[in-house]
Amino acid sequence: ARGAGGGSHDALSLSALLSWEAAALGDADLPDPSAAMGLTWLARSLRFLQLVLQDVSSGGPPATSAAGAERCKEAMWRAYEAVFARYHGWLARSMFMGSAKAAPGYEQLLRLLAPAAGGAVREGLVLREMEQFSAAAEPVADAIEAALASA
Repeated sequence: ARGAGGGSHDALSLSALLSWEAAALGDADLPDPSAAMGLTWLARSLRFLQLVLQDVSSGGPPATSAAGAERCKEAMWRAYEAVFARYHGWLARSMFMGSAKAAPGYEQLLRLLAPAAGGAVREGLVLREMEQFSAAAEPVADAIEAALASA
């Protein structure tokens, strides 16, 4: 196959890459960095973002700014519990909790994601795009997780 830069290379699927890496390593421990570790963290990060955005955008606009801030905080915590918590010890969990407290609230998140839009237009635009991203990211995360599980 021809690469975008004109060079030739063999195109690999994620599954083929993981199979090749497993065969090359044999019974040796998986090194870090490796394709499998990189894809594992890519899949986890994508799943986390997908779940946060899905949760924040569900149910339409919150009734109050405080309700929006609470929705963001709860969405981050639920996504963390679903994706990362089982891999983290006390220190990493504590660091996440501290970082989550510093994350932007609902109103600030809307302004960061659509600075040129105003008011209700901004909120509708951001919520719609969050839903679209979440819907598009879900099958990608599913496919990466499936490739990792079958390798």
